[in-house]
Amino acid sequence: MLNVFLTFLLCGLWHGAGWNYVLWGSLHGLMLAIYHWKSKVIPWLRLSPWLAVALTFILVQFTWVPFRVDGPHQIFAIWSGMLGLNRPVASLIPLTDALLLGLVASATFLVPSAARRWPGSSGWPESTALAGLATFALASNPEVTSFIYFQF
Repeated sequence: MLNVFLTFLLCGLWHGAGWNYVLWGSLHGLMLAIYHWKSKVIPWLRLSPWLAVALTFILVQFTWVPFRVDGPHQIFAIWSGMLGLNRPVASLIPLTDALLLGLVASATFLVPSAARRWPGSSGWPESTALAGLATFALASNPEVTSFIYFQF
């Protein structure tokens, strides 16, 4: 568990010498260390697959925030915004974005995985449709930022 944590801490340092990268790596390492600890200490405690995926997704979204901020005050402002504490819940996401997100999420759950589709089907229509939806989502965003690795 210590090795996993230290590996992610070093990954944070590799991305940059800033405190935010160290925090980003440490949070990811801590999450994985806690997971491995739980698996060894209380292996009988299992979450349903849907809950485990949802919890992992939420935790990863929160732990990516330090990667792109300039100061610690921004982290808490963004986290409180993600929890809906800065404004009414109804205005957190525009209706068009919510519909697009629901469409993409539904499509990913309805499209069979490649493992089940392997014999006889290429899967290119589903992949093309999802790539098109992702491209539309990126193109419709009015606040496009530059790719983060261009600065290195």
